[in-house]
Amino acid sequence: MARYRKIDVRMWNDRKFRELSDNGKLAFILLLTHPDTTQIGTIRTRVSNLADELGWQRDAMSHAIQEVTLNGMIDADEKAGLMVINNFLKYNAPSSPNAFKSWCELIDLMPECDLLDKHVARLKTFVDGLSVGMRNAIPNDLIDAIKDAMSRTNGQPCRTQEQDQEQDQEQEHHPKAFETFAGRVCEKETPLKTAPVEQELPLQRTTVSKTETVEKKSKVKRQKKEKIPCPFKDGDQIPEDYLTTAKRYGVQDPQSLFDSLIAYCKAKDVEYADYKAAFTTFCINDKAKREKKSQNQFNNAPPFEYEPPGGFTDDYYRDQCEFDEHGKLKL
Repeated sequence: MARYRKIDVRMWNDRKFRELSDNGKLAFILLLTHPDTTQIGTIRTRVSNLADELGWQRDAMSHAIQEVTLNGMIDADEKAGLMVINNFLKYNAPSSPNAFKSWCELIDLMPECDLLDKHVARLKTFVDGLSVGMRNAIPNDLIDAIKDAMSRTNGQPCRTQEQDQEQDQEQEHHPKAFETFAGRVCEKETPLKTAPVEQELPLQRTTVSKTETVEKKSKVKRQKKEKIPCPFKDGDQIPEDYLTTAKRYGVQDPQSLFDSLIAYCKAKDVEYADYKAAFTTFCINDKAKREKKSQNQFNNAPPFEYEPPGGFTDDYYRDQCEFDEHGKLKL
């Protein structure tokens, strides 16, 4: 994740932020600056994980997150383990077109839920406000992910739907020009009533005047993965991609943590749809525990005491000083 983020100092003037309690302010700043918060403002975590990181009781963190959520600053799905900072991209917009290349991968790493669909669908509003050069750099797989999310949130009101309705009304008044996804424009001739209307292919990269006719393709919706029993058994060697994930989070004993995942699934009869994502959560929790333990050891360390041989006598201090030929102390 990005090492640096932008925090607008006007946050302290914001009415919603000032109305938060001290715990609510700290919880919001924690999410805003958390190392696991992605470039699109999502973080895979739960209240208990955040409470452990700050050494709080779970009820205290739960109350703080609920307070921030009610103020509309974040959205959270505790069951799925996902939190979203609503105005994150407003203050942390991508600085270059290359930043979009990782967005689709970041979406895939988040747990599938209604909250994720709503957040991904809202990315269309952000994308439409970008410059033409930035919009043309958006990868097609990210565009498809946003379209799929919008198709799954059609039954719920959102800003993107209202904008689409306004676009439809404008197209009725101006049939010679229409707007495709992310504000990319192409020209279209007004068909005669007797002429058959052919489906056009939306232009993805550049604005051109020539139209292309293609057969209409049915949209393939992304199916949610079903939970499956644990595919591993006791004594299995940790897979290579799992080992890479463990190293990224600094896990000291990846094999032992992998064995803990297997033991947990069998003891609790737990099933996951994505066991690599579950192992990633284990790595995140392990990292948080190690950081907390290190902090506690630092806080409990005895103060360092030093005393020179013979003690702090006048001779000791005199030896540490320098004097000139007149016997005056050199500063």
